[in-house]
Amino acid sequence: MLLKNFTGADKIEFSLHQVDESNIIEFKEFLVKCGEDGGPNNSSLKAIKFGKWGEEEAWWFVKHKDTIISMCGAHYLPHISPKCYMIAYRVYTLKAWRAMCSDTNDNKMLNEFHHGAVQPFAVEWCLARGADTIVTTVNTEKNLVPDPNGLDYKFSRVARIMFPRGGKYTLLHKDFLLYNKYQDVWKLNYKDFRTMEPL
Repeated sequence: MLLKNFTGADKIEFSLHQVDESNIIEFKEFLVKCGEDGGPNNSSLKAIKFGKWGEEEAWWFVKHKDTIISMCGAHYLPHISPKCYMIAYRVYTLKAWRAMCSDTNDNKMLNEFHHGAVQPFAVEWCLARGADTIVTTVNTEKNLVPDPNGLDYKFSRVARIMFPRGGKYTLLHKDFLLYNKYQDVWKLNYKDFRTMEPL
């Protein structure tokens, strides 16, 4: 389902879609590309745990022309609180397209597709399901296993610096054991980082 068209960095045109029956086949094909691009956690429907939460999950992807280049999901997360939902789940953008959502220098988080394009729609989806807390999580260095893609633990250090800036996120739990991995749990405070509309 097409949600919007938008212009990104270098005036490149993109479109945002929600996964449904009409596009599930091309979404599956994109997941194979994610695996080939270095994203094993996004390499198949099984890898992203598609269907685990049933109606309590949603998925989005970004296209350039007819090619999917980025994806992410959201789902119910009662482990934190009874009306908690997680966004920015299984975020992956093909390496050639990273930081192409915009070319702003004011808020570089907007240059990646989740924060720059998907977030307002993911938040609306969560709120429509009754969410009173919306979070994202980041794997931390407390996990005593190799970093699968060389970025996870580095990103946790970056997140602890960037996420609190401007009150965008609040750290709810540090090194919280979730799905057998230690993760920082960050509460989202704004629906849209472009308009800074609060939740």
